[in-house]
Amino acid sequence: MGVLAVDLGGTNLRTGWCDDSPGWHAVTAIGWRQQGFPLDIEWLTAHLQHQIAYCETSVGAVDAVGIAVAAVIDPKTGNVKVGENLGWRNVALRTLLEDRLRKPVFVDVDAFCGALAEARLGSGVDQEHFLYVVLGTGIGHGLVLNRRVWRGVHAAANVFGHIKVGLGATPCYCGGRDCLCQYASGDALTQLAKLQGPPLIASGATVIDAYRRQERWATEAVETMYQTLALAVSHAFNLLDIACVIFGGGVIQADFPDLVDLQQRLETLVYPEIRPIILRRAALQQDAVLTGAALLAQGNLRGEAL
Repeated sequence: MGVLAVDLGGTNLRTGWCDDSPGWHAVTAIGWRQQGFPLDIEWLTAHLQHQIAYCETSVGAVDAVGIAVAAVIDPKTGNVKVGENLGWRNVALRTLLEDRLRKPVFVDVDAFCGALAEARLGSGVDQEHFLYVVLGTGIGHGLVLNRRVWRGVHAAANVFGHIKVGLGATPCYCGGRDCLCQYASGDALTQLAKLQGPPLIASGATVIDAYRRQERWATEAVETMYQTLALAVSHAFNLLDIACVIFGGGVIQADFPDLVDLQQRLETLVYPEIRPIILRRAALQQDAVLTGAALLAQGNLRGEAL
């Protein structure tokens, strides 16, 4: 069965078509913030209508749409409860899209979709329990227990970026202060570097490139990221007694973050009996969330419990 998978993050929107055979078709990516903030639901709808029309004339039928969103989602209704990086609150996303697209639409949290994909097809295939941490515009997570994604009592078990890290009183878009996402996300890297380095820094990727060149201002920003990320991840190990953390999201690159550096820090922060400490990059890389969105749609069409 053919599905349109959608990865709606805090900065970028990716879509792709797939069916039961391996491989992606008609993959697109766009930085949606150039359209304005908050994200305009009418613009999103028009974009998805265009992608569906293209897929159905070029690659195959679209039997359903699976959409992974950087937000807290009500799993029963597909409503966005809150998505700060989209500028959304109480948006009936599934209903709105089904009315306009005339297709079954299935909505879930981006981090949950990524965790599902890594559990079935990626770096978590050999792990019964693991934590999937998404480092992107913000920071999210998906906790896999007994190979099932744990969504939490309030369907909000995806907000790893709002763990407090004790570094200061930096305000966060959630209304709190001292959240991990203010020190270790892609946006945070940019903001931290601006305090140290050149006045114009385009993105977190710019900071990472300067870090590779060992420029001092970038090194100081990355040190803050590593310090806070290691602390937050150590809390997960100590609380849950898991063995593996998998890192995904737009910030992750082949050599960044330095997992050896993070592991060395964790060795001093995690309770001694909790060993081994396994850190991995997402095997599906930038396609983890998109793959999870496809699995979401295909699974729901088959009536499978995900």
